[in-house]
Amino acid sequence: RWGSSAVATSFAVLFLTRGLRARGGETLDPVGFLLGKLDPQSREFEIEAAVDTVCKMGRAALPALLPLLESEERVVRKAAVSILRRLVKERGGYDPEESPRSLENQRAIARWKEIIDHLPS
Repeated sequence: RWGSSAVATSFAVLFLTRGLRARGGETLDPVGFLLGKLDPQSREFEIEAAVDTVCKMGRAALPALLPLLESEERVVRKAAVSILRRLVKERGGYDPEESPRSLENQRAIARWKEIIDHLPS
């Protein structure tokens, strides 16, 4: 579970921004790691801490958010689209309350990919 203190959050940011290393040396995705911890029992402050931490990673986090729009967990989808909207300043047409497999959301995911692919570096 997430820690509730500012110290715990600071350490999480420190380790995640330095890049997580798994055994064997492969790099773990810090965005997927953070948001993948969210579940329906996550408290609002835990969700906001995860969203704020990923937002601090900036646009480098954007590509890792796209697969999370297809998560079975609504809370993960809501967090991912919230981050996309904050970082890109676009709505994107995605509805996290709907199934990620709905035609509308699949189209929205394709639009988000287009938006991200064409952002200036």
